[in-house]
Amino acid sequence: MPNVGRDATGVLTREEVKYIETRIIEAVHEHLIGRDLFPVVNLSDAGWKFYKYYKMADMGQAVLSMEGIAQSDDFPIFPYSEVKVPIISKTCMLQWRDVLASRHQGEGLLAQVPRNAARQIAEEEDKLLLTGEYTGWMALGILGLLTSAGTSTLSAGAWPANAITDVNNARTTLENAGFIGEEPVLIGPPGVIKCLDRQLTNTDTTYRKFLLDNGLVRAVYETRNLWPADGVAQDSVILTIPGRDNYWMVQAQSPMVHWWDDKAGNHYGTVREAVAPVIARPTSIVEVHTVSCS
Repeated sequence: MPNVGRDATGVLTREEVKYIETRIIEAVHEHLIGRDLFPVVNLSDAGWKFYKYYKMADMGQAVLSMEGIAQSDDFPIFPYSEVKVPIISKTCMLQWRDVLASRHQGEGLLAQVPRNAARQIAEEEDKLLLTGEYTGWMALGILGLLTSAGTSTLSAGAWPANAITDVNNARTTLENAGFIGEEPVLIGPPGVIKCLDRQLTNTDTTYRKFLLDNGLVRAVYETRNLWPADGVAQDSVILTIPGRDNYWMVQAQSPMVHWWDDKAGNHYGTVREAVAPVIARPTSIVEVHTVSCS
């Protein structure tokens, strides 16, 4: 945009474009939990349509001896895999007269419209990372934490009464997979996680506080972007060990906005990014399904 000062045509100035782009980036990085859990691996540009990687597998047992006996070479099998890197995009519009009006009536319009578009991007990103494709939401076959093949599943009892037992069973499953001494994080939909805010019988503490204070989990996340594969009801929770050895997010393009005008002087912005989840060690994820809150 060449205009520096404000005029009466509704053209966005450089300062206004910069302001809008700043608000877009802020909105994408607001507290949606996927970016808290997934380490980011940056790729060079959005030309990356596919990302190749190897699933993680443990080597054989080490040898203990006084002589340092040579071991046979260990060639663990690292299954080759590939994930698509999609573009997540949302287009918004600023009508030229509304741009003029917003200059007289505060900065609400220039902040709200782009932030709203960016929030839609962030919501889809979170859904892609935490769940992946499920019935009712197509995602090019990309699988996230909940739907990734190779994760463990456990059935749940009624929460909150059975929450501690179910969490401990999931912890045992993670320990059997080699995750010893590591506190998992607990992720669940609002209807289930709020169930943990009830008090334990004859105590002054809640189930959530008990899980955290006793080191059964290191954090509890509440999200509306966690869906089971059948897409029917949000009644699953995840216990997982985050970390670069287990899963990460590839980012071929960080959130950005592309602007253009139509012949009437209205402004259009497309917010887009290119990201994909990579689940290299699915044994770091345990799903506790069919959780009921009674």
